[in-house]
Amino acid sequence: MEARNHERCASPSSARMKPQMRLLASLLVAVASGSAVPSWAPKDGANAVLKRLQTPPALAAVYAADYFYINVFGVSVVASPGVSEAGHVHAAAVLAQFLDNDADGVCDEQAVCDAMVKARATLTMHKDEDEESSNGFTGSVVGSINLASSGSADAMQNLFDVETHPDSCALLPNRVCTAASDTYEAKPVPCGRACKDAPQFDASLEEVLHLVTHVGVVAVHPADFGEQKDSVSGAMYWALNGNCGWGYDGTYKEADQCKGTYAYDDESCDESCVCSEGVYWGLTTVLGAQNYSVGRTEQIQREWRTPTKASLAAANPALVALLTNTKQFPWLPTTLPDGRYMGTTAVDAVKPLEFAQGNAYFIVFGLVLCCGGCCAGCFKRKRGKQPSGGIEMGDGGGDLAP
Repeated sequence: MEARNHERCASPSSARMKPQMRLLASLLVAVASGSAVPSWAPKDGANAVLKRLQTPPALAAVYAADYFYINVFGVSVVASPGVSEAGHVHAAAVLAQFLDNDADGVCDEQAVCDAMVKARATLTMHKDEDEESSNGFTGSVVGSINLASSGSADAMQNLFDVETHPDSCALLPNRVCTAASDTYEAKPVPCGRACKDAPQFDASLEEVLHLVTHVGVVAVHPADFGEQKDSVSGAMYWALNGNCGWGYDGTYKEADQCKGTYAYDDESCDESCVCSEGVYWGLTTVLGAQNYSVGRTEQIQREWRTPTKASLAAANPALVALLTNTKQFPWLPTTLPDGRYMGTTAVDAVKPLEFAQGNAYFIVFGLVLCCGGCCAGCFKRKRGKQPSGGIEMGDGGGDLAP
């Protein structure tokens, strides 16, 4: 992971349309079009139960009125007006598939969903980092929102529309008609969607999974999936590291100077981050997301050198056994989400809990949002970036060049 420190200033923009005006404009466009069928609506019934609505009162303390949200088992997927409908629904569908992998309309492990609802877990989408910061979603503000609402500083995960790729070859239907295998094929086929974004990884797989594991799974299974090196899974990530070390403690070594299959040189990725990234790398590898091209495997090898289930099993069979133990850990998916949730039962019965209000921080934050970015403000934010271009935890994912 290549650490990057960004100092960014949200400059005033008198030309920016206020949220209320943007909402009115969007409604006028919808009426003028004369069509109630959204452009992202699937033709085979997928995602039919995902309702894209205006921000409800429960979220009004944080999000402006022209934001949209989708309720997935009580977990909110919120999107700014700059996010495409297709990207918003795709991310919500990926979340639905992670929580209800068999699409029977019920959380695969209810305790995980309950923990996420209790913590007010939220996936927040903006078009890109510029829109995110200009709308007031700095790291310090988001941390304060989470602390005031649930006692956790990081129950809110972000994802950018520009890094959300429903046509990525990381998603199995876009490359082959059969189940995931240990091949490196990446080609469009008649029975799958056109693989227009073959070089690009779909960051929703990473960022949504981070939200699920960090907020839900860790709370329910701290001994096995806790984000510390002495948890069951943590010990396995450290075993994969060999003697390659980590950036955060100054022990990192280059690949030709050590023996290991998982390592980060990013000084900002601490013990908790290493574990969160470890479960992402391990589970998506088991499900077949990382082996779709030689280019992908080459560009992630600085951090992750076991891109197939077979190679991971050879390096650490106990980790593969853990990540496939659905009997003990029902939350574990057996099929890689692809943004096509086929459940037919409503997933919005549980309402998201209300965010805290009345805090001075929220008053300032609300003013920033209502200004639509007109208030200037500077902030410094740390970001970690995969060699593949995928932005690490809390920062969305990115493009992968072949």
